[in-house]
Amino acid sequence: MHLILSILTALTLLHVPKDKVGAPLLCGSRIVDVNRPRGKVFAPGQRNPQPMLAAFRRVQDGLVLTPADGRRGPGRRPGPPPAFFPIVEETEDAFVIDPDPWFSTYPEPLSAIPPRMLGGRAVEGGILSTAETDRYLLVTGRYKYASGLEVTAACYLLYLRETPMPERFVDPQKAGYTRVEHRGRGSQRPAPALRWDLSGGRAIDFYVDKTFPAEWFPYIKEGIEDWNKAFRAIGLGDVLAVHAEPEGLDTSSPLVNMVRYMDVEESNAKGDVLFDPRSGEILQGDILWWKNVVDLLRGWRYVQTGAADPEARQEDYPIELLGPLIRHA
Repeated sequence: MHLILSILTALTLLHVPKDKVGAPLLCGSRIVDVNRPRGKVFAPGQRNPQPMLAAFRRVQDGLVLTPADGRRGPGRRPGPPPAFFPIVEETEDAFVIDPDPWFSTYPEPLSAIPPRMLGGRAVEGGILSTAETDRYLLVTGRYKYASGLEVTAACYLLYLRETPMPERFVDPQKAGYTRVEHRGRGSQRPAPALRWDLSGGRAIDFYVDKTFPAEWFPYIKEGIEDWNKAFRAIGLGDVLAVHAEPEGLDTSSPLVNMVRYMDVEESNAKGDVLFDPRSGEILQGDILWWKNVVDLLRGWRYVQTGAADPEARQEDYPIELLGPLIRHA
């Protein structure tokens, strides 16, 4: 019994390289599964919209994860107190920490579900697994609440550049930019534009969720890669590439770009990006596609062309008719 316990404990430990102590981290989570999805508010695949900028700090017998500037990102409400992680072992290059004290419940600062909807602290659950790469730490947990809500969440601690990418400030005379919102009291700081780092010929790879009907894939791929025309026009070449989700892809990774199928009764789709709040650098992107978007597309096609096009009056659209609508969307 003691041997089994020690093995399970070892599987949930995390290694923090010593040269990453003090380095900036972006901390958040993605919902892996939830038994009561709520429309566009929270569903499997969605993540928290306000990741926490933080850093590890060494204390006598552990590491403390401290929110940067006491805030949950630029201009947000005051952040939580520091989170303490006991040091289990120290090697030449790393600290081995136990994440359980903080992740035994779903950490509120990282929650992809509004805390008021969780109904207090989890009554059951804890860590299922951990993973680590040279770019991030990942803790996946399962939590059950008195309200009956059950959620599995993948929480990430993503290492950022020590020196942020140079900012590019939004030109109010130009359209088409999304910006970092700075809403702190008295803040007059210009807003950086959100943008990918495409230096050195970098490409952006997107993976299409295998849950999508296979016959949709060519149209999704064409619709996204159509944007390469704009990139070619400004001399960047083919920046975007779209692939089918391969076996073994870690879809919980904070760095995998995906087109995600949201199995929830909503007619909606949107883009979502994870970015460095210090500079506006986009680190990862998602396209979220709720399952009933096709109903919306059929409705548009019928209303706009049905009077002149008998094909648009069909109850069920064949893929030859539906596919171009998916590509356009």
